[in-house]
Amino acid sequence: MFKALLWIAEQIKERADAELFDPEPVRAELLLLHRRFELGEIGEAEFDKQEAELIERLERLEDLRRAT
Repeated sequence: MFKALLWIAEQIKERADAELFDPEPVRAELLLLHRRFELGEIGEAEFDKQEAELIERLERLEDLRRAT
């Protein structure tokens, strides 16, 4: 019984780590941000601010992935 619970906990951790460190959602946000800027939905200042934040998130994710 204990081994089964331990296995389940390990599976949950692996899936959570995979989602936590997955850069694809951030890349999708970055792509959407570029589209919104190109369509004129947001100005250059807002675009620059949000783009810098997303790039920073991608860099942190990469750092975390390398550390694990």
